[in-house]
Order: sequence, then C-alpha cells, then structure tokens
Amino acid sequence: MWPGLLFVGLLCCVGCASSQSRRAAPEGRSATWNDPVLKAELLPPSADPVAGERITLKLKITNVSPEPVDLPWPRFIDQFITSVQRASDGTVTRVAHTGLALGHGKYPGGLLQPSESMSVDLTHVFDAPGVHRVKCELRTTREACPWWSFWEGCVDTEELRVAVRGKGADNE
Repeated sequence: MWPGLLFVGLLCCVGCASSQSRRAAPEGRSATWNDPVLKAELLPPSADPVAGERITLKLKITNVSPEPVDLPWPRFIDQFITSVQRASDGTVTRVAHTGLALGHGKYPGGLLQPSESMSVDLTHVFDAPGVHRVKCELRTTREACPWWSFWEGCVDTEELRVAVRGKGADNE
C-alpha cells in the first residue's frame, strides 16, 4: 500500500511543478502572445453529404512556430475539439467531440515539428438539407488533463460552407 501512495504522491508533485512553470497561451499563440503557434484548417468532405447520414471532415493542424509543439495524442485530441455548425435556417449546434473519433496523425508523441501538420478525422451529421457552415475550435487546457504536459491554447478554423443534399436527392 505504501509504495502505491508514494507513487501517487510523486506524480502529484511532478504535475504541480510542471504546471507552475508554464503559462497558458491564448488564441493559438505562443507564451509571448505575439507569434502564432498553430494554424487550423477544416477541409471539405470528399463526397457530398446527405442529411441525416454520418460524414467525416478532416481538421488539419499545422505548427507555424519555429519550435516543436507538444499536442495531445491524436487518438485523444478530438476531445479538445468543438465543432460549431450553423444550418441555413440559422440554427446553431455545438458538438463536443468525445475522444471516440480516433483522429489520425502522429504519436505516441504529438510532438509536431515546425511546418509539420497532422490531421484529425471528425464525424458529423447534418440534420437537414441546405448550406451549412461549420467551424472547429481546438482548446487545450491543463484542467482537462492536469497530469499531462502539452501545449495550452486555442486555435479556430475559418468557417467551411458545406452543401447538404436531402435523402433520395439525385446523386449527380
């Protein structure tokens, strides 16, 4: 029992020391807040989406800083991503990804070298036909994983316009 408690205590001490030596960098910027660190781009779907059917969108994350950036594992990074979908009727839906989409990229590392990119597959379902706008937000914070040391900050994509067909519509 004592060795287990000592191990847990050691992990707590390391986590506290690590978190005290860093400060969060907002809006995809470095700790100096002047230079961008990451760029995020939402890529269009490979096929025309149909209302009510699941599609995959790719989120491309690029390190635009001169230093390596440590990101959460690609298999878990999507839990730090929120998608904002705006339907043609003005309805806005926020989708918090659960970590189950299992994005594809590097690791075990998440060390993204300068000019290197990784992509994360995100699943979406558009409920109705029409033109939808989608935007993704990557927000990493120590509160989500206090024991894990990675880049903290925020980066958003531009809105992507997606034309969604109705069920049974022509496949032309």
